Amino acid sequence: MNTTLPWWYKTIDLRELTTHPYAWPGGYARYAICDDGDALCVKCVEENHEEVHTDEPNDGWRIVALDHTGNTDEPPTCAHCNKEIQ
Repeated sequence: MNTTLPWWYKTIDLRELTTHPYAWPGGYARYAICDDGDALCVKCVEENHEEVHTDEPNDGWRIVALDHTGNTDEPPTCAHCNKEIQ
């Protein structure tokens, strides 16, 4: 079994997200994307650190990607607190 990761693969570091909540350059708000496609703001990732994870199982709290609001036409809404991420 080949365990070599593709060149574009990057592990998700939730500590890096919580210590740097804004993208540079641009200052766009960063957020996490869960396995169910919902967004989580940095505050909710921090407050729910016991539920949030980056490995199995797919339970709605698994983080599969990080993004920032500069990549969206409209700011996403956090699935946990229902606030607009900005």
